[in-house]
Amino acid sequence: MTVSEEGKEEKEKTIGHMGHNEHMEYMEHEAHDDHMAHVDSKGHEDHHTLMLSDLKNRFIISIVLTVPVLLLSPVIQAFLGLDMYLPGSGYILFLLSSVVYFYGGFPILKGFHDEMKAGSPGMK
Repeated sequence: MTVSEEGKEEKEKTIGHMGHNEHMEYMEHEAHDDHMAHVDSKGHEDHHTLMLSDLKNRFIISIVLTVPVLLLSPVIQAFLGLDMYLPGSGYILFLLSSVVYFYGGFPILKGFHDEMKAGSPGMK
């Protein structure tokens, strides 16, 4: 028996005997226990919509900024057989890479900070 099968068996023991639909509803809501505090579901949906929109915008901007980072990278230039040199290209590369890292990774970095501040690191 694999580890995942053991975990499934243990979860089914704690769930008890349920029909398939009830089991699926339990599984869907099990990870959202903390979200049940939201009374206004419309506000909850708006929050998720805004969050997804923000992530999408961050992703697109990060992709756009990654193109010059790749083109200025000496390893990529050697791989593609290019020889592009700009005065201060090392600084430009550092600046653009930093923007991609901090702007694109802000939601993850903020989550890490919040977890460490709460004293409970882990992807719960």
